[in-house]
Amino acid sequence: MNLNPSHNWGHNIAFGEEYYQNAVQLLRNIRDDAGILAEIAAKATDALRGGHTVYANVTTGHMPTHELANDREGNPDFFEFTGADSCTPEQFAAMRAGDVLLTNNVSEPVRAARDAGIYVVVFTTCYVNNRNAPQGKVNPNVHDWMPEDVASRVIDSHIPWYQGLVHAPEIPEMTICPGSSNGSCTIHWMITAEVAHALATEKTPDGNIGRQYVDILLQRIANVHTRDLDCLNATAVTIAKRIIDGGHYTVRSRNLGIESEASTVAQGLMLANAFSPQRYFPDCRGQRQRSARHRLGRGSTRQRQLYYRYWSL
Repeated sequence: MNLNPSHNWGHNIAFGEEYYQNAVQLLRNIRDDAGILAEIAAKATDALRGGHTVYANVTTGHMPTHELANDREGNPDFFEFTGADSCTPEQFAAMRAGDVLLTNNVSEPVRAARDAGIYVVVFTTCYVNNRNAPQGKVNPNVHDWMPEDVASRVIDSHIPWYQGLVHAPEIPEMTICPGSSNGSCTIHWMITAEVAHALATEKTPDGNIGRQYVDILLQRIANVHTRDLDCLNATAVTIAKRIIDGGHYTVRSRNLGIESEASTVAQGLMLANAFSPQRYFPDCRGQRQRSARHRLGRGSTRQRQLYYRYWSL
């Protein structure tokens, strides 16, 4: 089987490189809105100074549920965060005028909160219909509402409505490899950084701290891309070949954020964590058990070429 076909269906950039470029552009677009996010941070800061509560569930993607948890290292724990896509009924009942709600959610409880005097900010997301999505492409919200119908303010997250950042010609039905968690987490940490600095210095958020956060993030990503790309490429090829040969691909992370993002996220290729680790290590001695037939690795030649191209960054 030829794992390096001469044809590429007109796709002239490696999938990993395409993902890198589009993910970086997403972060740059969000950075450009640092002034807008600073205005939201100012609302949150004023609420906290006044003894009010800031509820935050900008959690599009799988990773934010774990990555943004208040007990995560580095989180100053200013906001009430549950990790869910929406506040609980108990949280909505506890909200009072002067509180702030940061959310992706468009629903009757969110609208009721706004009408009760809570400052509601809805950030657009690929999972909730909004004015950036072509008509009919995203499932409608309750009552066909748009974010503007329930929010005090709507902020464009720059997360594309089609979710994926990579255009694989072998899968014309959809883009692959999502970037929504990148956007959600960046927005959350930019606002958090602005609030933390404002509370510590008794100043008003102006966007500079949020920009600093993204600049550091972009530099670290660039460092990985520059210094480690050859290693990543070699590792990707090894992973692809082993999957094709029937091996299992496992991703684990301490706070489950990366692990969850790698496994079941929409627009993912379901290459990782398809099997319980107990099947690899049944006697806890590290003896890897290989299946006779991997559910993905024994596909058609076209599928195998796709897997190989996907993992070749």
